[in-house]
Amino acid sequence: MALLDVVDLAVSYPVRRGVLAGAVAEASAVDGVSFSVARGETLGLVGESGCGKTTVAKAVLRLIQAARGRVLFDGRPVLDMAGGELRRLRRRMQIVFQDPISSLNPRMTAGGIVGEPLRVHRIARGRALRAAVGDLLRKVGLPAAAADRYPHEFSGGQRQRIGIARAIALSPDLLVCDEPVSSLDISIQAQIINLLEEIQGEMGLSVIFISHDLRVVEHVSERVAVMYLGKFVEVAGRDALYREPLHPYTTALLDAVLEVGRGAPASPGGIRGEIASALAPPAGCRFHPRCPYRMPVCPEAEPPLSEAAPGHRVACFLYP
Repeated sequence: MALLDVVDLAVSYPVRRGVLAGAVAEASAVDGVSFSVARGETLGLVGESGCGKTTVAKAVLRLIQAARGRVLFDGRPVLDMAGGELRRLRRRMQIVFQDPISSLNPRMTAGGIVGEPLRVHRIARGRALRAAVGDLLRKVGLPAAAADRYPHEFSGGQRQRIGIARAIALSPDLLVCDEPVSSLDISIQAQIINLLEEIQGEMGLSVIFISHDLRVVEHVSERVAVMYLGKFVEVAGRDALYREPLHPYTTALLDAVLEVGRGAPASPGGIRGEIASALAPPAGCRFHPRCPYRMPVCPEAEPPLSEAAPGHRVACFLYP
């Protein structure tokens, strides 16, 4: 049984004309997403900015409310939980945020930040808490003495290490990494990625790794889900997807940043136009206005995410 099962997840945001005005419309950020994450597996989630990657993760973690769908964590329905049951579940699901500056409280020391989950969940206090914080800081490559310093006294990479230490303090089963290296220098990115992989190996974590950097996703992931305008368009094992992408959007993304010639036809001229608004997504296949291979059926019907090869699903009428 998978650690995490997500079925038909949908999330919408209200759109208001003013601060005090009521909602005048709804933007569909995520629409009918389904996936699973096995124990110890890393699932990479990629797509353009604004496609709904972070929204999926926040809905799974119950940081925002889902409009519909089911989220099963270790067989238990996450979206139905409340009170103490939800509180206990949060110990098992943690997140590393994108921005290591805004995600750390500037008024708290590094030790206070890392130790806060242990205090909140009443796991350690006093000397035991101080010792646990020192161990966590050392685990992420910082000295125990760093516990007395404030976030502004650290570099960007060091701040992200503090965020990682906080996320693993409760020994979770699932770790969501939301663009954890996008704001860091290239040399520091490699260090943080290596640290995350080392921690995953030691703790046996399942990981959802969100990124727009396809090179990073290829390095860390075992399976990859490609997202476009609130929907998954392709889900496959890493090697299969990078060797032979099937969806025109995936092919165009790979051609833009990686070498062309992976067995699939390169998208002529790359991706045309701009991504549509979530307020008014295109009918049928949401990618069809930008697709070089669109057919008459594409604006008329929405292609299902179906299996084109063993373990390789794609939402495209090119693959009946």
